[in-house]
Amino acid sequence: MTKAIIMAGGSGTRLRPLTNDYAKPMVPFFDEPVLAHLLRVLQRHGITEIVLTVHYKADQIRDYFGDGRQLGLDLTYIIEEEPLGTAGSVKQAEAYLDDEPFVVMSGDIITDVDLSGLLSFHQEKQARATMALKQVPDPLEYGVVRMMEGGRITQLIEKPERDEVISHTINAGIYVFEPEVLDWITPGIKCDFSKEIFPRFLATDTPLYGYCIEGYWCDIGTLDDYHGATADGLADHIHNGLERGRLMGDDVWAAADVVLSPEARLEGPIYLGHGVTLKAGCEVYGPAAIYRNTVVHRGAVIEQSIIGPDCRVGHHTRVKNSIISKDCLLTPGAIIEDAVLTRFDCA
Repeated sequence: MTKAIIMAGGSGTRLRPLTNDYAKPMVPFFDEPVLAHLLRVLQRHGITEIVLTVHYKADQIRDYFGDGRQLGLDLTYIIEEEPLGTAGSVKQAEAYLDDEPFVVMSGDIITDVDLSGLLSFHQEKQARATMALKQVPDPLEYGVVRMMEGGRITQLIEKPERDEVISHTINAGIYVFEPEVLDWITPGIKCDFSKEIFPRFLATDTPLYGYCIEGYWCDIGTLDDYHGATADGLADHIHNGLERGRLMGDDVWAAADVVLSPEARLEGPIYLGHGVTLKAGCEVYGPAAIYRNTVVHRGAVIEQSIIGPDCRVGHHTRVKNSIISKDCLLTPGAIIEDAVLTRFDCA
């Protein structure tokens, strides 16, 4: 049976200050952590035995998902005492694998990738390693790839300068490996697939293939990416079982237990999570997401923003093009624009 390893240990530097509150894979996305959506993708393709390598805020991940039984999964956690890079972290999971090809994924991806197609391609090509690839408009923050007809990768450049862009095809952070790939990695030594292992494959003519994925893919690497993925979810561009709740009209989606005043003004696309309360006279303009148990008081205006769980948006507060983390109390009358606030900012 195919198993999977999810690399979930990163500190999410580019997502700060949001990741001051959250482990990066635990950032909320339609009332669930980003990681929950990724686990669902694996499960839809019959992969239920999953090892998670964790480091930053590891307890937050383990406390939420536990052993995975309630989700129909078998989850195992490996704690990195210090970050070991992508390859180094995967090497730590070797004892939990068998003689079958296995899947490796970054834990901060929103996708509806066809993992079954990726696995079939890997087996058809008799590859040692297969990398999922995606076409993107701007590849500068990723690893770019050049390959031959048939999918054999011939060149990799990690985070290229603009004059080094050899293609707009990028490493999507999803791999299928044969077990012997782990023999290339020294235990306990920091090592990265893109910087060390894959270049050695190319130098030794070891088969490394690329599989171009269709459908949706987004690395929630930056705050702009997080905003963009939320808008994409509202626009129904993500087909991974994403639950938007019931349609209340005018492109407004809501969980069943939302408390909505008839005097609130809503212009979608908007998502309202479980237990959200919108008081009379408040206004929400999309794309916007308001997550579970948040209360928006009379006269407050929210525009193109994400409001995290368990927040209180005060009377006549205005929030525009911003991200508010969990447990935030926004002072009545405050004006918040182009900002990211955590509970520490609101104390």
